[in-house]
Amino acid sequence: MEKWYVIKTWKLKDGWYVKGSYKVFVGSDARIGEDARIDEDARIGAGTSIGEDARIGASARIGLYASIGAGARIGEDASIGEGASIGLYASIGSGARIGSGASIGSGASIGEDARIDAGTSIGVGARIGASARIIISPPYFGKHSNTFPIGYSEPGMIFSGCIVKPLSWWKKNIRRCANEHRYSLADVDEYEWRVKVIGEWMERHGVSKE
Repeated sequence: MEKWYVIKTWKLKDGWYVKGSYKVFVGSDARIGEDARIDEDARIGAGTSIGEDARIGASARIGLYASIGAGARIGEDASIGEGASIGLYASIGSGARIGSGASIGSGASIGEDARIDAGTSIGVGARIGASARIIISPPYFGKHSNTFPIGYSEPGMIFSGCIVKPLSWWKKNIRRCANEHRYSLADVDEYEWRVKVIGEWMERHGVSKE
């Protein structure tokens, strides 16, 4: 018989709702809707909202301040990132990963082990297959004032104009390089910020190393 519990009947101890040998963690200020079902060992982050009749699978992880719509289904071992929004009656497959700030439309279906990048929006009723990967395109900055275009080239590498160097090189030399090209102070700051944004994207997607 399938195991599930309505946690309002559970005993609260150190942030864990416990019933017999089963438990789930619910962070402070989280809101659990009427008849929502939480399977064992799930973790609900602080400030999260779980809608009425939603289902959270075993060992699922719901990040801080995420929103799970009424009737939504979150599969076993799925992960919902901080501030992400899951629409009414949407379905997230087992093992799927939804990035921070992502938005999944009402009635949408995300397949098992799929990956949805941080900040991505999936429309109402959309269908994403198992193990699919939806990512935001690599950052690219065109020519600005006197600066050269700059963007992601390949794992570990950033290009600017005709120069292709490792991310680590850009972090150490960006201001020197910009000064050699006689950029204004404002352009130097802008150029450095662009490298930072590209580097953060590379690190988030596991492509920051050569």
